Amino acid sequence: MEKRENQRITLTKRLLKEAFLEMFKTTPLDRIHVRALCENAGINRSTFYKYYSSPYDLLEEMENEMLLLVEQELQKCHSLGGSLVTICLYLENNIEIARLIINRNVSGDFHKRLFNLPAMHNLIDENLKCYTQAEKNYITSFITAGYYQMFKNWINQDEREPINDIVKLVLSLHEAFLSNCK
Repeated sequence: MEKRENQRITLTKRLLKEAFLEMFKTTPLDRIHVRALCENAGINRSTFYKYYSSPYDLLEEMENEMLLLVEQELQKCHSLGGSLVTICLYLENNIEIARLIINRNVSGDFHKRLFNLPAMHNLIDENLKCYTQAEKNYITSFITAGYYQMFKNWINQDEREPINDIVKLVLSLHEAFLSNCK
């Protein structure tokens, strides 16, 4: 019985997420109404409110799921280049949701959350050992915003450069910061 209940919850959430993504393509988040979302998903409003308080909560859960999956993949990486390739592969393999979340970054902090995942943050931080903590904080903010903008531009192109090319470019820019430490 428990397994069947979990399957129902999973199916309900999947239907809501699919309907949300379809609506989010053309409708700003603040104009996505629970009633319309539930109609599109074929779900009762009371069922929606059982799991979420608003479409913002649904989007946040989707962002968190994306970050969790990326973090799990990053655990297998031991270099900055490998981590960047992993992020690019994830974005490319999930291009539709990646474009929506990145292009319509409602909270404004998705890039910080993506590049401050522990595995990613540690790799960036360990390369900046010669800087003070305050300098590291500024440089990390600058680097991660730059990475994010580059990846955003990259995923929005229909004809994207190969992943290795974009990662090589990002790493060459990262090296500029390391040149002061040598």
